[in-house]
Amino acid sequence: MDAAAVAMMVLARNGKCDITGKVADLVVDHIEGTKIVRGLLSSTANTALGLFDHSIDNLLNGAGYLAESQFDVFAGIKKKQLKQAA
Repeated sequence: MDAAAVAMMVLARNGKCDITGKVADLVVDHIEGTKIVRGLLSSTANTALGLFDHSIDNLLNGAGYLAESQFDVFAGIKKKQLKQAA
């Protein structure tokens, strides 16, 4: 992919990462082991995919873990607030 094509992709996304939606210096993300382009990501998001071994299952497990731990944190805060109010 040439620089002009990448520049057009960046403009089409307003410079935002396809995963985080944040403005970032973007890198071309491709399907592992191929030259098939998936999109543009921040280098952090691209690295994160690699750390999850490009596995949807690993990413979903990570999302579930975060969701559960946030719920537990909020439940703990509620319990503290209830104890303090009593």
